[in-house]
Amino acid sequence: MRLVALMLAFTAMLKQAGGALALDPGTPGPLRGPTVPARRIILPPTDQGSGGDVSKFTVRIPGWNDGRKLDDIIRDFALAHLPDFSAAVLGGVQADTGVDQTARIVLALSKVPGSGGRLRFPCGQVLYSAFQFPNPRTVLSSASMRCTEMTTLASAATGTSIHATGVYSGIEDMAFVHVGFDSGAFRTSGYTVDLDNGYGWVRRTTMRGCFMCVRMGAAGGAQWVQDNTFEYSADGAAYPGSGYILVDNSGVGPNNIISGNLGLSNFFDPNPAKHRYPDAAVIVIQTGELYSFANDWISNRTSYKIIPGNGQRVEKVTLAIGTSDSAQAGNIVVQPRGTGYVMDLSIPTPWITNSQQVADPSETNVAAVDAAGISDGIFLDATLAMPTALHPYPINMVSITGGGQITSTKGQRGRGVRCQGPVYNVTLTSVSLSGWEKGLSVGSGCQQVTAADNKIGKFSPFDSAAAPSPNATNKVGIDIEAGSDAVIAHDNNLLGNTVASLRNASTGANNRFHDNVGYNPAGSATLTLSASPMQLGPLPTMSSYVVYGGSSVSVTVGAANGGGNLTVCPGSPCSFTIPAGQLATMTYTAAPTVNQILH
Repeated sequence: MRLVALMLAFTAMLKQAGGALALDPGTPGPLRGPTVPARRIILPPTDQGSGGDVSKFTVRIPGWNDGRKLDDIIRDFALAHLPDFSAAVLGGVQADTGVDQTARIVLALSKVPGSGGRLRFPCGQVLYSAFQFPNPRTVLSSASMRCTEMTTLASAATGTSIHATGVYSGIEDMAFVHVGFDSGAFRTSGYTVDLDNGYGWVRRTTMRGCFMCVRMGAAGGAQWVQDNTFEYSADGAAYPGSGYILVDNSGVGPNNIISGNLGLSNFFDPNPAKHRYPDAAVIVIQTGELYSFANDWISNRTSYKIIPGNGQRVEKVTLAIGTSDSAQAGNIVVQPRGTGYVMDLSIPTPWITNSQQVADPSETNVAAVDAAGISDGIFLDATLAMPTALHPYPINMVSITGGGQITSTKGQRGRGVRCQGPVYNVTLTSVSLSGWEKGLSVGSGCQQVTAADNKIGKFSPFDSAAAPSPNATNKVGIDIEAGSDAVIAHDNNLLGNTVASLRNASTGANNRFHDNVGYNPAGSATLTLSASPMQLGPLPTMSSYVVYGGSSVSVTVGAANGGGNLTVCPGSPCSFTIPAGQLATMTYTAAPTVNQILH
């Protein structure tokens, strides 16, 4: 039925496209057999792009494919019909022997035909060191669901274990572990699987004791890491760079998809000395497109590190609809270095929580994970980057939107969202921030930051008592430092912060604050006057004044058309309102009393 639905949808698409059709002979493709060409139906250039290729059309078949590209559908149909081969038959691979099987694995791979196939490994423990996986259209899998445990030898604790270079090839339904894992052993460098191929994937595996479990390193095509379980990688303090997934595309083209994965540290080990917190669940150093969604990262040092270096770029990254839970240090850290830059980062519907593991009363490991001084929910740090003429803002266009929470249970430490350095165009909307020293911290160099419709205060879902602990709210709701500009904060709920709702040290002329419950409108306050003439404003929010008493009182503002001054208070008593950014000058002989109301 699905094949029929595919053909009907495809036929309808071609009818809509119109124009003359032709067959592109292509090159040998993903179907079985060495002589089957990968023919593609193409349209005239006038109908579809400059090349007329319809293979990138999106086809929706209701209830099945959710609008995937036609290339992907064809590939999956082709791979579903790959012939099965036995690694035991082709290469003599054996399980549970205690003997290195690397040479036999290489022999089995060499006997898989060029048209591809599914190479199934025997159930049990298969010992190996490292091998190349160059086969196109080939799937490595267990004889039955995850019954094969691929175990790296003690001598293979470093380097790449499996290097995949064949297109349309992947690994499914297997388990990976380092020998001695049950006694606490783990790999200390390198990749368990290096996806160095286009259209490659790792799906439905379990990986334990990695240094870095999977590298997504294609220069073109697409890659998938889906529905895997990653556990107990090397600790990030002793082995920086450890984690589960590294995204490292030398070209702009690859479309990377990370979805449905679970990655957790061994924080529940009853012996705190054995606790290992990987450096990050996902580390991104260069990519042109990454979608990470529906993942659950639990109690790692950091959930995401986006750290392009000199000459590297990270573009079009979406981190969505998942949980970045119980991070022990910074949760999402964006920190380009040198000429590296980050552009277009989207974090919709965040679940971001930072915690301190209570199973470690000496706090030895907690001190280690906080040693870098980063204990934030989302840290946008461009201070280590070098602005260029092409990218004057090393972090540009960040959107954190759509509900969700950014919460700490570490006792008002760190910042929920922190921005510093030359960062431009940050939007924070409809998110709850609680439990931090500062809910939103806008540092020097940050420009065009908008915070709207957020709940920044006593809104933690983890502490709703009438007399809450410090985890329930922030010390400061929004903190704006000198050197920032164009910070727009409006319609936020800032109730319940223990020190200040909004604290502003910026003198930027383009800052605007209005309608923030708990900050403005604020009650009337009597100003302390300076000598005449005295300036009122300019302020980032609209303000109203009531003046009474004194003598020879006059208040003027500059006329909007530049045609001189406009008198808004010709004498005491008077009242007037001036908009945000407006400067007013008050003169007097005897000082009046002036009450100010911020809106």
